[in-house]
Amino acid sequence: MVIGRTYGIRPVYFTSAGPDNGIRAGMPAALLKGILRGDRIVSYPFSDICGPVCAKGAEAKDFIEALLRQYRDYESVEIRTGEQCSALSKKETNYVNFEIKLDGSAEKLFSAFHADCVKRQVKKAFKAGLDAYECSSLRDFRDFYALHLMTRKRQGAPVQPFTFFRNILEILCPLGLASLILVKKNGMAVSGVLMLRFGDRAYYKFGATDEKHFSSGAAQLALWTSIKKASDEGFAFFDLGRTFTENKGLMDFKSRWAAQARPLHYLHWPEKRLALKDEGASTVRVASAVFKALPVFSNRLIGRLLYRYLA
Repeated sequence: MVIGRTYGIRPVYFTSAGPDNGIRAGMPAALLKGILRGDRIVSYPFSDICGPVCAKGAEAKDFIEALLRQYRDYESVEIRTGEQCSALSKKETNYVNFEIKLDGSAEKLFSAFHADCVKRQVKKAFKAGLDAYECSSLRDFRDFYALHLMTRKRQGAPVQPFTFFRNILEILCPLGLASLILVKKNGMAVSGVLMLRFGDRAYYKFGATDEKHFSSGAAQLALWTSIKKASDEGFAFFDLGRTFTENKGLMDFKSRWAAQARPLHYLHWPEKRLALKDEGASTVRVASAVFKALPVFSNRLIGRLLYRYLA
């Protein structure tokens, strides 16, 4: 509902049936009308992993091949899968997904983190007078969005419209599927993490920090508070999300939280390089430089008008 309300993208559900007419496999996707890339099928826009789910004994390979036969009129099909479908991938992306197994007490979790880059930084944050809070007001989400705007500019990345975050607040938070953790100094938000929940997993979806507070451990405190909350609530995993393997800084950052990486394998049809999806591509590097140079209000306007086409 959040994606649909924000970007006007509506889900469709592909299924296959067995001899008894019972559903044997299924997959949510979206049929996207493209301006530059033609009409596409994507499972699922703005997601890291959303491959087919199959009943015991059913073959994801058969399901995907049937889908491709039926929808060859589309310019392209993109299916974002994890390890369970890795053998099907005709193009392996240079991405991994990091996850922390939450199988012990908070003290045990904390002890496994990197001594200098995580544990010392969290302790430094407390000494600096920073405090972490779970927040749920529209004003809190606006404060986080202000940090998010600064962070995306620093990263050279396009920014989502604020309506996306407001829809998370209005739709997911009342269902207990999202939480916002803000770290504050003298009442002012200096870092934050937006966490999603589903099944046995909590997801680190967005993190943002005021660069003036990098050295105070604000970002580490925000993330640790989110991980501890997920552990206290009984989740089995804390998912740190997709990472480009050539982004050494981000790879190292996530590894320091005792997170394990597993490869992601994406199926693209027809087989071709999708430059806009590959963080190492020259197209992306040029776009990143542009977004870093643009003033925040310009980045925000571009996001409002065009972000939906990045699905």
